[in-house]
Parts: sequence; structure tokens; C-alpha cells
Amino acid sequence: MKKILCTLLTAVLFATGTVTAFADSSTVPVDLTVEAPIFSVTVPTSLPITLTSAGEVVVADNIAIVNNSAGPVKISAITTNGAGGWITDDYDTFAPQSSKINSKNFAMSLTLGSTTVHTKGGNLNDFGGSVVLAKGQSLPLVYDAKVPAQKEASSNAQIAEVVFTVGWDE
Repeated sequence: MKKILCTLLTAVLFATGTVTAFADSSTVPVDLTVEAPIFSVTVPTSLPITLTSAGEVVVADNIAIVNNSAGPVKISAITTNGAGGWITDDYDTFAPQSSKINSKNFAMSLTLGSTTVHTKGGNLNDFGGSVVLAKGQSLPLVYDAKVPAQKEASSNAQIAEVVFTVGWDE
């Protein structure tokens, strides 16, 4: 009897000591919270041009557009307008050496990566696409100008306004 009772007790202990698991599937939601993304693009505040006494044009070589935003951005438009009585001319055909002294015509070329933009005259240019900057990308802005000889020296005369339209690359 002792042997039967011991076997029964062992069976009861074995049965109660095990855990039975059943297969089940359940859905667990994944929640996303989005904070407003940072939009920050650094564009130059001026494009300095110096017309030397010998009639040579000197421009800055350290100008860049920098994307400090949380994602890629796109330059979707570039406008070039004359200012202070100056008038844009066609970069491809303008010959400042043949222009009259003190004339107020100029032409510009802007290069952003592989995209080059030339003024076409009448405040128009040939920018026809877009330039994309990845997050953290710095894009050098290389530019040139054609300006006729001027009679008098001047400093920081604003001859043009260049406007870059920048937004998210959607």
C-alpha cells in the first residue's frame, strides 16, 4: 500500500508541477509619434563681386548652400534680378569689354553641383529643373559675373538679387 500511495503521490506532484502552454496569436500595435521636423537651410547672404581697376572680375570662392534639415531638400527655383538700376544680360553673348563705360548691364553664371544657371537678360535665367541636397549636404556655389568698366570706384553696390526657392524634397 505504501508503494501504491508513493506512486500516486509522485504522479500527482508530476501532474501539478507542469505548465501547459497553448499556441495563440495576438496583435500588438506599433505607435509612431512624429515631432515637427527641423527645416534649416543656409544660403549665402551676398555674392560679392569685385571689378578691379584693370577691369577683371573677382568673386568669392567659399560660398555654399548647406542643408541642416532633418531630411533632403530641393532648390526648385532660382531668380536673378537686376537691382539699383542694373539690368541682367545674356551671359552667353554679353561682352562687357565692348560695352560703354559706366553702363549698368551685367551677366551672371551660377553653378550648384552639376547644374549651371546663366542669366538670359530681362531678369530671366535658364534654370529649368531642381537641385536636391541630402540631409547634412553642403553644396558649393561657384559663380561668375561679367561687368563693364565703371568710371568711379564704389564699394558694396548692390547690382542684383538672387533668390533661391528651397523646400522639402517630397
